[in-house]
Parts: sequence; C-alpha cells; structure tokens
Amino acid sequence: MRGDVYQKEVISKCEALSACGLWAEEQKLDPRGWLNNFEPEDKEIATILLDHFIFYSQRFTDKLLQSAYDSLGSITDITDKINTAYFTPVKGESSSITDSGYYIVRKARQLLEIPDDLLVDTRKAIIHAENGNMVVFLDDFVGSGDQFIKMWKNTEFYNGVSFEKVMEKKPFCAVYVTIATTINGLKEINKSVSGVQVIPCHVLDDSISIKSIDLKGYTHLELDLFLDKYSRRLQPTEHYMAIKEHKKYGYKRIGLLIAFEHSVPDATLPIFWAPGSENWVPLFKRS
Repeated sequence: MRGDVYQKEVISKCEALSACGLWAEEQKLDPRGWLNNFEPEDKEIATILLDHFIFYSQRFTDKLLQSAYDSLGSITDITDKINTAYFTPVKGESSSITDSGYYIVRKARQLLEIPDDLLVDTRKAIIHAENGNMVVFLDDFVGSGDQFIKMWKNTEFYNGVSFEKVMEKKPFCAVYVTIATTINGLKEINKSVSGVQVIPCHVLDDSISIKSIDLKGYTHLELDLFLDKYSRRLQPTEHYMAIKEHKKYGYKRIGLLIAFEHSVPDATLPIFWAPGSENWVPLFKRS
C-alpha cells in the first residue's frame, strides 16, 4: 500500500474513533498535527506507530474501573473486612497531587461511591494496616511495577514503618486494584511483594508495545534511528527522562503505545506525549 494512502486510512480511523466517543475530541488528541511533525520520508513509520496507538477514553476507563472494583467480590474471606477497608492511591516518586492514583481515588468516590472517610493517604493506610485492617490500593495502570514496589517498601510515610514491615510483623489483607497492568509489571510485583493480591481488569502482553507490532517491512534498527532522530526535539519535564533511552522508549525502555484520557503512562513512547521544540505538536499531552 502506498504511504499516502495508508496515512489517510489511519487518519480516517482516528477521526472515526473520536466521532464515536472511543477517543477524545481533536482538541485533546491531534493525529493530523502530530503527523505533521515528521519529514516526508519518516511519515510512514510514524503512521505505523499511530495505527497501533491505543487510547482509553474517560467513558471506557470508568467502565474498566467499575469492572476491576467489582472483581473484589471474587476474593474469598473478605466479606467481613471490605466494609471497614481503607482505600489509598499508589503514589509516584514525587508524591504529587497530580499522580494518576489520586485521580483514581477521586473517581472511586464519584463512580464507586466509596465514602470519603474510607479514602485516605498513605500514612493513615499504614496505621490501618498495623491494626490488622484491610487496605485497598487504587491505581489506573501498572507498567514496570516499580511505583507500587517502591511505595510498599517506603519507610518515610510513617515513623519508619512501611507496608512491607507491617505485613512481615502482622499480616493484613492487602489488595491492589488497577484498571490494567502489563504482564511484566504484574510479574515484578508478585516477585518483589509478598501478601498483596493484584486485581487488574486487564493484563496486557507485549502487543501493546513496540516490541511486537508489525513494522510493515521496517526493521527495529530503522525504528531506533527514527526515535533517536525525533526524540532530540522532545522536552519532557520528568527528571528521569533526561536518560536518553527513556526519552526514546519511555520509562525503562518499555515502549508502550497506550494512553488514558486523564493521563499517559511514562512507559509510553514520549514521542506521543512529550512537548518539544520547533513547534512540536504532541499527539496527546501528558497531564
């Protein structure tokens, strides 16, 4: 298929997805403007990446969150614990109020109708766990698993005590509810954290990353050269994106091709979401 025909087909697909509400409107998600970032000889490989890009609209995210939460009912022996469980966000390294975990907690209050007094910060959740009570961790997406593992082991939230130390001393019921997780992120959590049951709505394999997509005749070396060329124009504000390979492939070189309407995982290719120089137009801005 000719490159220009393929590009028109992919653009039409994106516009159709926006029109039916599966993608955000053009003001938020701009495939035409994004493709115009690239020189003519590079548009085809950019179009291939766009063709494989997966976007979770807010409506779809709400349904996934509801489904993941409903899956709590599949856990045995929690009937007498869930009514007094505390729900807490999974914090990032910066513990910013803009972390997606905080967003999911707000959605938990609005969508799942969890009472305000059960939605707590990490410190209160640790104290609750110390008293032998159930804690439910809420998040939208697990990429590498690092964020949850670091929070689980972190002793700085409350008097040198971590969730890990509490679990070792006095096991409590701990559940991690997330909309989606990569299979590798799930494996890392299960390997590094004891006593937590992860309840995802979806477990995603490598098909949602550049590791497994059909490059339509291009090699992974050509893809690497393409990302190297255009990542030089990117200007992400996240400090860890100063690492060249993270700037090209996303956090830990995971190279995801997904985004949520409320946020974009930092393991997603920065070429989709990062701001840049020379009038660079992101496909979807990371908030």
